[in-house]
Amino acid sequence: MKINDAINLAIDNVLKEGLTDVDAFSRPFELDMLKNKDFRDKIVVEVKKSLKRGNGAKELAVTPITHVLVPKKELFDFRKCALVQPLDEIKYLSLVLQIARYVEQMRINKSQEVVFSYRFKPENGYLFDSKSHYTTFREYVSKSQNNQM
Repeated sequence: MKINDAINLAIDNVLKEGLTDVDAFSRPFELDMLKNKDFRDKIVVEVKKSLKRGNGAKELAVTPITHVLVPKKELFDFRKCALVQPLDEIKYLSLVLQIARYVEQMRINKSQEVVFSYRFKPENGYLFDSKSHYTTFREYVSKSQNNQM
C-alpha cells in the first residue's frame, strides 16, 4: 500500500473506530477535527514527513506511550491500558497498513476455521473483515460442542 493511501486509511479508521476499544476512555475532540479537509491535509503532510525520515523509531517523533489501570468488574481487578496520542496512532497505523496485505497473505486461510482473529479487509474506513472476530470464534466453538453431543 502506498504511503498516502495508508495515511488516509489510518485517518478514516481513527475517525470511525476512535483510538481504543476501552469504554472508560472518552473520544478525544481532536479526532473530529480530522473531518476538516484543511486540518486533515496538514496531518497527512506531517505524518508523511515523519514516516519518510526513516532511521528508526526516534525519527517518528512520537510521544512516549503512557499506561493507565482501568478497573474490571471484580474488586481489585484491573486492566493495564495504553494511552496513545491521536497523531501517534495515525503514524503507527500508517506504518502497519503499508505491510498489512503481505502479513494477511502469510496467515492461515480463514476458510480453514483454525484462526478467528481480526482479518485485514479494508472497507469504508474499517480495517477488518466484519465476519472474523471473537464472536465468530465463540459461535464456532458452541456449534462444535453441540455437534459432539
